[in-house]
Amino acid sequence: MPLFIYFSNMKPRDLSLVAAKEYGIILRAINKTLLENSHLTKVEGSEHVSEIRIPEFFIKLKDTKSNFSFSINDVNVHKNYLNEPTNHFIVYLKPSSVIQYNGIEMQLVIEEVLSKLKHWVEIVNAYDEITWTEEDNITKAYEEEFYAEYDIVDEDADIKPFSSEQQKGLNIFVNQLLENLEAKKDEYPVEDIIEDVKAIKKDLPTSTKKKIIKSFAKAFAKMKKLGVEAFEDLVKDGMKDIMKEAVKIGMQVELVRQITGH
Repeated sequence: MPLFIYFSNMKPRDLSLVAAKEYGIILRAINKTLLENSHLTKVEGSEHVSEIRIPEFFIKLKDTKSNFSFSINDVNVHKNYLNEPTNHFIVYLKPSSVIQYNGIEMQLVIEEVLSKLKHWVEIVNAYDEITWTEEDNITKAYEEEFYAEYDIVDEDADIKPFSSEQQKGLNIFVNQLLENLEAKKDEYPVEDIIEDVKAIKKDLPTSTKKKIIKSFAKAFAKMKKLGVEAFEDLVKDGMKDIMKEAVKIGMQVELVRQITGH
């Protein structure tokens, strides 16, 4: 389920000092979520400027295929039971829980914001596991097949990107794949796949290893659904070997580190 993260152009000096510090913690949590989830895309660029500059929210996570969203819209100061001023962020989320589909607005302290964010992303992820049709099952099976073929066993795969050498090899693969897709777009419906692969190319320097592999698996699954001949036409002999070798470089480096302790 693809999600966009829209950032406002708000600056720290637009908030009180305490609120700015707490909002910075929330932003770091959201950026960590961005790294860990392959379906999250940070929105930037002129195409979305008008929406980014809308002043009624600080940040918004929005599903592109439904009206699911999580947004932080404002912050108020209230006194707690000790009569101390406390920031309460105004948060809107839909769905509001696993049993409530409707949206709800809440005023939450920072710990509650972080907890609600984590739970909301888990709910959205869970929707991706639901299959209602045979076609959904087939797509999921292809994704799992390709993910298993390229799965990364590195301990840091959830938090670190591929190394520079790995990225060079993967870039070679991506560029060849894009060239093939562009050349065959009059024969096969690959426009969405082209956009997916372009997104992978853009995300390579800033996304985790597992997120990149999951994104490749989704793109491969879409190509496989076009048929065996189409897949072999788009992913030429030897191309997947380039990708495997690029990933293997990192695995070999990691093995040396484990053996030598460096």
